[in-house]
Amino acid sequence: MVRLVYKLVLELVLSSCTFKCNRAVTFEARTNLRDLERSKVETETHATWNYDYWKPRALCSEFDAQLFFPVGVTGDAEAQITRAKSVCSRCPVSMQCLEFALRTNQEYGIWGGRDEEERRVIRRMRRQNRKLVAAS
Repeated sequence: MVRLVYKLVLELVLSSCTFKCNRAVTFEARTNLRDLERSKVETETHATWNYDYWKPRALCSEFDAQLFFPVGVTGDAEAQITRAKSVCSRCPVSMQCLEFALRTNQEYGIWGGRDEEERRVIRRMRRQNRKLVAAS
């Protein structure tokens, strides 16, 4: 829900701003985007760290924890990863779980339906986005 609201507001801000050379956003729009990003981070941080809200509703609590921490990435581990991701795909709090894993740098296991490499890619993209926002 938070992401949907964020996306709608972001589209509204982007559609109302003027562009220079089809690349740079005006100062006013950049300021609005920074404020919006800050409020999004505050909302996600509250939702992520509020264990009482999302952890009891996690579907993985009904399964053996070993399912979500496979050893390796081939053979039996590949099938285990697929099973764990299928559980996460049905979980109502998978986004909060993923955000928790990203913010706490969980290196191992399946969190929010993403494996180690997928989370590394997300972190890398976020770092690049923060650099672009800071540079603009």
